[in-house]
Amino acid sequence: MESQYIQKEKTSQEQAKVAAQVQAQRVIAEKNEEVEAAFARSRAAKSESGWNEARVAAMTVSNYWNGIVEAIQTGRSPLSLSQ
Repeated sequence: MESQYIQKEKTSQEQAKVAAQVQAQRVIAEKNEEVEAAFARSRAAKSESGWNEARVAAMTVSNYWNGIVEAIQTGRSPLSLSQ
């Protein structure tokens, strides 16, 4: 009986991890699109303000990912690296 419970718990944890990975892939694609769009607008505008907007977008996404990496490294994320 106990082994069935443990197996169900493991299965549930694996499903949660897979769901988190799928979510992470979706977020990666969205963040990439945001930065690509900002740089495309700046190339089209050919202005300093356009490039500043692209720089801010890139820095914002970079800071976001730095937070994600920190969460993974400290184990606060379902994508935590196993040691």
